[in-house]
Amino acid sequence: MKVNEHPRKTIKKVRSFMIFSCFCFREVGLRFHVARKIQTLNDRIDGIVREKNTFDFKLSEGGPNLPERKITASVIDATEIKGREKDRGTIVKMLLGESSDQEPAPRTISLVGMGGIGKTTLAQLVYNDHEVETYFGKRIWVCVSDPFDETRIAKAILEALVGSAQDLNELQALLERIQESIRGKRFLLVLDDVWNEDSTKTALSR
Repeated sequence: MKVNEHPRKTIKKVRSFMIFSCFCFREVGLRFHVARKIQTLNDRIDGIVREKNTFDFKLSEGGPNLPERKITASVIDATEIKGREKDRGTIVKMLLGESSDQEPAPRTISLVGMGGIGKTTLAQLVYNDHEVETYFGKRIWVCVSDPFDETRIAKAILEALVGSAQDLNELQALLERIQESIRGKRFLLVLDDVWNEDSTKTALSR
């Protein structure tokens, strides 16, 4: 009985040793792989530190400083602008109610598109057109920009209409004064540099 059991125990021990040995080699290999990665990262960090010291880099906090948006105005030298006569003429006809389909002039005309394609320039050309200047009793130019501030815009409109709005700070009071100033008059309002179309539509509906 003892002779028969001994070979089985020996085989079991050998198998156990082989399995254990495989796990040992696998663990050693994994540790070596991780160690190489750590060493590579350390080398990269050391390189960054050397470059920082070489080029005297400075650490800064916060996000990047974005350039301030340019405040636009209605003034333009039309003699320097070429190739926009057709576009200007089309919009002028729309404003004066002389569109080709003889429909009433629209209450709102939107110039939309990517920045830098000349929307502001075209609006300036229309604003300063002689026919437009003659047709409208009041012309108002407001640079909206971002963030959209209804009170600031209302103040700018009122100042263009009556010359001053320093005594008013509440939006409702400003809107009431604007309504009084434009009642029964034909006027042109240009809102330039608009980034939030929905907010602008809401403000105009007031």
